[in-house]
Amino acid sequence: MENLLDQRRELMASLKYASFIQRAVLPGQKYMENMLKEFFIFHQPRDIVSGDFYYCSRKEDYIVVAAGDCTGHGVPGALMSIMGISFLNEILSIRGPIRSSRILNLLRERVMKALHQRGDELENKDAM
Repeated sequence: MENLLDQRRELMASLKYASFIQRAVLPGQKYMENMLKEFFIFHQPRDIVSGDFYYCSRKEDYIVVAAGDCTGHGVPGALMSIMGISFLNEILSIRGPIRSSRILNLLRERVMKALHQRGDELENKDAM
């Protein structure tokens, strides 16, 4: 019984640290205040970590705002959300203007490549 309690404590500590990491990659209140005049954030994950994320960045004269909901709950969703934020940062670092449709297509391509997906109907449906 003691071993089981130790494992649970270890797991909870690990999840809490993962939550800290996940929150650290989300834009903070001050950053959002500098980017947007009026906004609110309602981010209430179902689990300690989740596949829900929000994103805000400047691209030349534009402000890019996104909200993401990745498939899966808990750890798998959280990994997908961090991957999505990383890909968005990468995509927006491309020089020159870029249309929102292009951003979404590039994001889709990167997710599929990272998960070794080809877009087949019978494939695993991990997505955002």
